Amino acid sequence: MGKRGPKKLPTNILILRGSRRVEDRPKNEPKPRQGMPNPPEILKGEALDEWNRKAPLLYEQGTLTLIDNSALAAYCISWALMCAALKLCEEDKLIGTAKNGSPKKSPIVSILRGAYNDMVRLAAEFGMTPSGRANINVPIEHKDKLTEAQQWIAKQNG
Repeated sequence: MGKRGPKKLPTNILILRGSRRVEDRPKNEPKPRQGMPNPPEILKGEALDEWNRKAPLLYEQGTLTLIDNSALAAYCISWALMCAALKLCEEDKLIGTAKNGSPKKSPIVSILRGAYNDMVRLAAEFGMTPSGRANINVPIEHKDKLTEAQQWIAKQNG
């Protein structure tokens, strides 16, 4: 039987929220190395574009570390799959035809629904939904120099 109740929030998210529960956390909780992860080579096209849009923003808000590259890649792949399924839906491929000639729902609808659900679930893990980032208290820093994420974006844009 699995664990009951909601999943525990990572300590860095609790810190960003200003939660008093931080003191109750075990002192030996794993602390992933901070840094901007590189996109996995498997990402292409729309998935890679989504990585380049989201990774710097997530890193800046403190919800992306080096070890999170696979989870973010899964989000980006779900995004690309959803985009491809939407494109097919726009081409009126929502209704297929059964062997007996009667109309049937296209499998594209199921693919779209699955990709959307996966994308939203993973987005919440990174604080990309309103409920996922509820009460996050990120201190505003005014710096004249570029942040690491901004430097990474500049490097990607050549």
